Amino acid sequence: MSNFVTKEEFNKLKTDIEELKILLKAAIRYDEKTNQPHCEHEDKVTLIKRLAEAVGVDLSDLDLN
Repeated sequence: MSNFVTKEEFNKLKTDIEELKILLKAAIRYDEKTNQPHCEHEDKVTLIKRLAEAVGVDLSDLDLN
């Protein structure tokens, strides 16, 4: 088993993370409207941040813990 990914696999993951960012923005807005700020799970946030960093997607404009 190889530890490397193809360019196609990398690009697919990057696209998925970019789409996830859009969903996260909507979820944050929803949480704010329903008075549920920062209800995300820390382990999930950490994983998402690591994946985004690995594929070069900037999440700094999101209010993630």
